[in-house]
Amino acid sequence: METAQMMIVGWIVCALLLIAYFSFVIWGLICGMDVLTQVNARLPREKQFPLIGNHRTWELWRQYKILYPDGRLHRQSVQFSIVGFLCLLAAFFTFHWFHLSIHR
Repeated sequence: METAQMMIVGWIVCALLLIAYFSFVIWGLICGMDVLTQVNARLPREKQFPLIGNHRTWELWRQYKILYPDGRLHRQSVQFSIVGFLCLLAAFFTFHWFHLSIHR
């Protein structure tokens, strides 16, 4: 393959990996919001977690495991986040491997 064709392939692969990264992160956030909604539905009003500004994440996960011992949303949320992070790393490595640069 020519260098120009390799660069085009590199940009396409890099763009697809970045799209996958954002997709997996969004799915992870959606699962996290489902966890928050399910936990808040079972807790009394004064013990519910806020929708925005929740800095008690570990406590939320712990409550989810107590209320839903067989629940899979927490695991799915973590898995989506890890796969998204791996897609981001792959995009960076693709960028480096194909020597992609705007300044040529």
